[in-house]
Amino acid sequence: MPSRLWRGAGHSDWDDDPVGEDDDLWFLPEPDEEDEAVPPGAAPLPRANRQSLFDPAEWRTAQDSLSAELARLIQVFGELDVRLRDAGQGALFLPLATTGPTAFQGQGAVKDKLEAWLRVAEQACLAALLQLERVTLWCKRAREAVQDLSGRTPVLLLGVLEAWPLVSAPLAAAETDALRVAVQRNFERLMERGLARKITGQGWYRMWTAMV
Repeated sequence: MPSRLWRGAGHSDWDDDPVGEDDDLWFLPEPDEEDEAVPPGAAPLPRANRQSLFDPAEWRTAQDSLSAELARLIQVFGELDVRLRDAGQGALFLPLATTGPTAFQGQGAVKDKLEAWLRVAEQACLAALLQLERVTLWCKRAREAVQDLSGRTPVLLLGVLEAWPLVSAPLAAAETDALRVAVQRNFERLMERGLARKITGQGWYRMWTAMV
């Protein structure tokens, strides 16, 4: 969502589109197309209220005054994107959920709202980078800890735990092509070695996560 906002702060390696004067205001509604021709004798189509909800000039001014904050966010998000591309997929969106709902609770003047959003977005990217670092260290430790286990299921389960924050028994069985009893038995082994923990649920509805 904020990629158009960032283009207003200048060109980046992650965006090859030319910078336009209005590209920075990603939150502005697009102009409506003309209504299709109304059949003769038909009542005119209802039209939405076109009154502006805010002054775009205020947001342009706020954005110009926060160029340093925008630059920091671009840099951190770029680092996150590079880390995720190394694992097979880039950053498709900002991980705002990692910091709770505060990104959408801005109050006060326009500049204060935008500054708060940028601050929370940067914190979210940093939190995601830290989690990726924890997962990387866990993967190295986990693979060393299961070298003595026989079969392919333990190593495959480590890959599932690496890719998903929460893993159910059906997901693990589908991803590893293993039987239910094999999945549950190997999860027990991983828990005994401090590599995984059970979150909640019983039987087929149990959920596991990596102990990063």
